[in-house]
Amino acid sequence: MSKTVEILACALVVLTGCQTAPRKASQERPPDWSLAPTTNTAPALPTNRVPAPVTSPRTSTVPPAIKPRATPENTWLSLSRWAAERGLGKLRLLSKAPLESFALPTSNGVLTVSVGSLAAEWDGVEFRLGFTP
Repeated sequence: MSKTVEILACALVVLTGCQTAPRKASQERPPDWSLAPTTNTAPALPTNRVPAPVTSPRTSTVPPAIKPRATPENTWLSLSRWAAERGLGKLRLLSKAPLESFALPTSNGVLTVSVGSLAAEWDGVEFRLGFTP
């Protein structure tokens, strides 16, 4: 019998639930001052007009085109020849041992490469090459 009373008491608690007292008039929330006063205006109706395109003045500059050679001589180009064709500094040998290392000074920094290494440096920042020089 006590088991039945316990089950009925639990069911009564679950079914009745919690209830809070209604708010008094003095506890009403203040109006939201961030909202702008509303006006009763009709919403804009969609039209089938296409908006006029916005045009901007053309200010793009086209870089000068590099003139291609009539017939390529080699598929591989030496770094010293590439630097000479681009008007960069002269390639300098830094060391012969343990790896031959070369430096190419330019106006924006120094490019340093070593034979057999995928790592190269540009002005002290290391980056990786796709193939070994």
